[in-house]
Amino acid sequence: MSFQIGSDSTARFGGSSVLGAIPHSSRLGPFGLLLILVLSAGTMTAKSLPQLLPHHAELAPGVHAAGFSHQFASANCGWVELDGETLLVDLPRGRSVEAYLDRVTGKGQRPARRLVLTHIWEDPSWGTSSAYEPVEKRWYRSAEPMGLDPVAPLVGALVKGGVKQIVTSPKIRKRLLAKMPDLDPSMVTALSSPGFVGDPARSIQFLPLDEAWDEGAGALYLQKEKVLFGGPLVMNGIRFNPAGKDTAAWIEVLERLQELGAREVVPGFGSWTGSGMVERLRDLLVELRDEVAYGIAIGFSLPEVQKYVRIPDGLQYWTTHTRPRDPQIAHVYRELTVPNAPFHGHPPQPGDSGPHALVLIGDSPHPPAPIRKALTLVFQATGVTPHFTVDVNALSAENLSRVQLLVILRDGRQVERVGEGREPLRILVDPLHGEIKTWMTLDQEQAVAEFVEKGGSFLNLHNSLGLYPPAGPYLKLVGGRYIGHGPYERFRVEVVDPDHPVTEGVSDFTTADEQHSPVLYDENQVHMILESRMDNGIAVPAGWVREAGKGRVCHLAPGHPAEPLFHPMYQRLMKNAVRWCLRQK
Repeated sequence: MSFQIGSDSTARFGGSSVLGAIPHSSRLGPFGLLLILVLSAGTMTAKSLPQLLPHHAELAPGVHAAGFSHQFASANCGWVELDGETLLVDLPRGRSVEAYLDRVTGKGQRPARRLVLTHIWEDPSWGTSSAYEPVEKRWYRSAEPMGLDPVAPLVGALVKGGVKQIVTSPKIRKRLLAKMPDLDPSMVTALSSPGFVGDPARSIQFLPLDEAWDEGAGALYLQKEKVLFGGPLVMNGIRFNPAGKDTAAWIEVLERLQELGAREVVPGFGSWTGSGMVERLRDLLVELRDEVAYGIAIGFSLPEVQKYVRIPDGLQYWTTHTRPRDPQIAHVYRELTVPNAPFHGHPPQPGDSGPHALVLIGDSPHPPAPIRKALTLVFQATGVTPHFTVDVNALSAENLSRVQLLVILRDGRQVERVGEGREPLRILVDPLHGEIKTWMTLDQEQAVAEFVEKGGSFLNLHNSLGLYPPAGPYLKLVGGRYIGHGPYERFRVEVVDPDHPVTEGVSDFTTADEQHSPVLYDENQVHMILESRMDNGIAVPAGWVREAGKGRVCHLAPGHPAEPLFHPMYQRLMKNAVRWCLRQK
């Protein structure tokens, strides 16, 4: 019985038979073609035929990985020798399935009864036009680039070869059965949570990872051997196809996989080079999101962000191939802007446990990444689910209606987003900065004021009094306005009211920061809890609270660089402020 992938009986390599790999005669002429045929007749020995598994490694006793060329997306597969049988991991590409099974099962001594699928990705557009002509010793571009093998024939051949059970994720199962209507559904087991697929001698866990990719994804981990088959979300290279991927969920998946502590990692695509690739890919995706987020916070349009994104030298493991392409940047840009922002397809529901917060962060002098990290610690400690956003358009009455807490750490200045069909920004004349454009519309000002007056909570941090309309409802709600700050230097933050819940457990502290010196609209409408003191003894407001309607507002002035944001006393102040604003005990 033959288990060939293609319709012919020739073992495929690079999508072609041996003769099929010969360049077209129009390139070499009739005499050149004749010469190749003559030479081929004398040199097509077993040695010149393609290897069955040119990229193969035994990563641990009985644990094997195999990889394939660029035209098969540099995909990998593998197998694990169990007690009396073989567990297959993913699909062989461009190979005779019969020969592959004969090799991995020891000619049937350990029959392959189970197949684990971490993905069934296929893309007809994938392939290569680059081919090497050995006689003339040159590379040329083929007129018929080869792409990935279709999944269904590969799976069908493995089933004919003895596979009785396929283990995969729910999304992959659904797609596989749609591709193969004749496949018995009872053969395909979908695991929605981690489950064991090994035997008493080997503890092997399948990890479903559907949350990060619409097409479905999984991974396989051998606990004793510490070998991870990472599936499609682990790749040795940054230039990914972004379609259907949630990069935030992808980063979380990589962090979980990293915590496994694998000694060897086989990526879904690309060469295996040890355990560091999971952390490396995670760092690259984080950097990509951070850079795109910073551009959005400044106010750049998509074309401007695409020009702006640059991966630091220290992360360029793949040199020029590390730089994300425009489609990848555009994908992240769409993720981080309205309408995807601020909830990214998962808005809070009425039955959700715990409060939710809309958190608007980042501007030109305040990159959002360190702010997000510092505030994440606050929300984790207070049981609040944050919905971070860098897109000012995410601040709306509709979005505020879904949360209990609003947090802002950014000023009102914004550059115009060119060519995106947005309303012109408001012009503001500021005593220090002259004529500027401010992003907050009157509708947004009123939405914030009404949110608080109806019972919402508002934590206003650092420069969130700065460069907003001075006579508008937004600043009147908070109770003060920005008039400038001193140089970046040390100063003392002193507790004015040690008995207030926001200052509970907080002692005076020194930090290096911009010392903001806001002016209050009406001292009788706020309750002062903090002051910052200059070395010459002058003290200025640094924190206050007030109640407006049914809601509460707290302003804390420190927070420009990472030092104050992560200072234990300021962390405590922010945690206490969140609890006080939300009326938590």
